[in-house]
Amino acid sequence: MGGDSPTALFRKAGLGPEIIGSKRIKRCVARWRDRHHITDLQADEVAESLVPMSLFLAQTERLNALESRIRQLEDEQGRQA
Repeated sequence: MGGDSPTALFRKAGLGPEIIGSKRIKRCVARWRDRHHITDLQADEVAESLVPMSLFLAQTERLNALESRIRQLEDEQGRQA
């Protein structure tokens, strides 16, 4: 996958910006770069090796579910106020 953009990497995993948002992709890549002191040239290799894709997908699914639940609770709280 060398040379692929971060968005392309996420798309290949089934998580394009239309699903998780481009901002989340940018933040994720920025965290990888900061945490592991990597350059742009190394970004693709590190992104592929840091987290097994199944774990990444499971975490993303869980995050989306939690964000949905937060919105639901906020809506309920707003109706009660």
